[in-house]
This record gives sequence, C-alpha cells and structure tokens, in this order.
Amino acid sequence: MNSFEKLKELIAATEADANSFYVKGNKAAGTRLRKAYMKLKT
Repeated sequence: MNSFEKLKELIAATEADANSFYVKGNKAAGTRLRKAYMKLKT
C-alpha cells in the first residue's frame, strides 16, 4: 500500500504543472511534468 500512497502523492504534486502546461502553455512546466512522468514509469 505504501507504493500506492507514493503514486498518489506524485500525481497530486504534478497537478499544478499539468494545468500550467496544458492550459497556459508554460513550457517549463511541461519539462517538470515529463520528469515526474519518468519517475512514475520506474
């Protein structure tokens, strides 16, 4: 269950960056988002 909690925390932490990237077009937020998604992959 600990892995699931970590997954939820990471997704919650990247929500602001996802909004900035997709809605506002902030490219730096997109970079941070890709980095977080790579952590999700591992």
